[in-house]
Amino acid sequence: MSDLPYVSDVRDVRRALRLVERGTMPSTVTAKHLAANGIPEDDADRVRELLESLDFVTSAGVPTPVWVGYRESDDRPGVLGEAMRATYAPLLEAGSTEPDALAQLVTEQGDVPGDVVPQVVSTFLALCELSEHLTDSPVSPVARQRRAVVSHISRLLQTSISEFDTARVCLQHDLRRPAVVAAWSSYAALAFAHLADDDFAILRTSARRATLDADDLMRRVSGAELIELLLVAELIGPADRAVLECLLHERDDCARPSPADPDREQVADYLSRVLAQSDQLTRHPLGHTSSAVPAGDVSAV
Repeated sequence: MSDLPYVSDVRDVRRALRLVERGTMPSTVTAKHLAANGIPEDDADRVRELLESLDFVTSAGVPTPVWVGYRESDDRPGVLGEAMRATYAPLLEAGSTEPDALAQLVTEQGDVPGDVVPQVVSTFLALCELSEHLTDSPVSPVARQRRAVVSHISRLLQTSISEFDTARVCLQHDLRRPAVVAAWSSYAALAFAHLADDDFAILRTSARRATLDADDLMRRVSGAELIELLLVAELIGPADRAVLECLLHERDDCARPSPADPDREQVADYLSRVLAQSDQLTRHPLGHTSSAVPAGDVSAV
């Protein structure tokens, strides 16, 4: 990958950022995913590299806090500007938007083939038009807190996906009790992501909790309390609470030393019920539109 990424068609810059802003956040971003969402196939690999260079996705294609930050922020130009600082540092330091001057700077980098210099410049300028990379004003406390919350949401969504994948793998290897525990952990992470607004204000029910960081705060919330908080936040209804209480009871039986020994069909059914509750939570009108529900049918596992 070039140190100064580029796309072949400058219009793909807007297409890619529009996808981040409006599309469903995938578990991984691949060239195939981009092509299926409006990016021309012959430029999908370049767009994927651009997103990685800007730290919107990891090297494995997993959306990062930057992806979620851009999607959720009221200041998308600011988020994009910050993302550009490391990737396009030599061009930003020059403080110029003159194409000829930028082309000379790109050429001097030495690792950019001459025939793609115009594409690097046009990609950079397209990003500049959508960002505020030259603004050096300090970040407000409110914006800083919002970025922290968005980072937590992104991490929790990825944890939810990872835990459900773990549950599937456990079931494939006939590790039935761990599969149940991992499936509940997947739902809990998704639930916390939906309760993250205002720095998890709904979880800060005491003076002691008010001073805790997010990770310590979530560790102090029991499964039963989490269900009640979802009800208070109107993210679930009474019928959902009853289902979740049953799921939590089954999870607790599998997490403690106990004679609980669900068979393979029961565990597959448990995963399906967790998946259904996750899907319902994500589709709730108050739910985060960026939430990612682990996809797939577990019946064939």
